[in-house]
Parts: sequence; C-alpha cells; structure tokens
Amino acid sequence: MKLGFLARAYSNQIKTVESKYYALFWRKSYTLGLPRLKFLLARALAFIRLIIRLLLNGYRPQIRQGRDRDNNVYWYAYYPLSGVSKVLAFDAEIKQWLELTQEI
Repeated sequence: MKLGFLARAYSNQIKTVESKYYALFWRKSYTLGLPRLKFLLARALAFIRLIIRLLLNGYRPQIRQGRDRDNNVYWYAYYPLSGVSKVLAFDAEIKQWLELTQEI
C-alpha cells in the first residue's frame, strides 16, 4: 500500500525522467556524425561509379593489342568489374590473366 502511494506521489517526476530518457535515446540513435556521413557518402559514390562503369564499358574483360616505339607487340587488358588494368607482353600472360578474372 505504501508503494502505491509513493508511485502516485512521484508519478509526474517519473514521467519527466522517462520522457527525457526517451528524448536522449531517440536523438542519439537518429543523428549521424560527420565521419559516419562521409563514410556513407563514399560508399554510395563508389557504388554509383561501379554502376556507371558497368553501363558504359560492359562487364567482360577488354583486351587490346598495341605496339611500342621499337615495334614490339604488347597487350593492354582491362577488367571493368574490378577496375584493374594490366599491360602484358606475352599471349600466355593474357590467357593466365583471363583465367584469374574468370575466378573472381
């Protein structure tokens, strides 16, 4: 019986403490700090760049043949999904690189 009386007597104070606690809880959970915001923006921009790269270049590896000043043949390989590009000198290296990109 005494506990019921105390609960009724201090009910207004208990409600104010609860409301302040809830206000702090909600405010803290929905605010983003600057480092977190920068991280989220960087991830979003990286994803957008990947989508643009895929739409413009396709997703298959691209290989081009070129020649240097001494008329030596070299191969330029580019894999759009990872953004990796390589300059290789031999056909065997190209085949090995293609096998590695197929595993990814």
